[in-house]
Amino acid sequence: MSRSFVEILNDAGIETEAYSGRGMGGKECLSVRDIEPLDLFADVLVEVLASDDEPLDEVALVTKVMRNVARDSMGKGIVVYFPGIKPGDEADPNEDPDSDVYFPAGMGPDDALGSDE
Repeated sequence: MSRSFVEILNDAGIETEAYSGRGMGGKECLSVRDIEPLDLFADVLVEVLASDDEPLDEVALVTKVMRNVARDSMGKGIVVYFPGIKPGDEADPNEDPDSDVYFPAGMGPDDALGSDE
């Protein structure tokens, strides 16, 4: 069984937290701090490829999530955040867009994972 994106981050030793920035209306999404997006992508891919799980499914998941990644550095270090993905261990990329999970304008649950549909 494939892991969730949050489980992959946790297994890679990457700490996650909630993020709410300017223009997000108090809503939150999953984030990590003090790592550039490309470095994060590389670290996560190493974790996926080194695991005994289903690497092709997980590579596809990670690639889709990283297509929608955003970055902020407002003087407090780098924050890489994932619009549409709920913070915490129970992160669900199919969260209702009317919930407290941040979705940018025009983005819905299907877009959180870069759906090709």
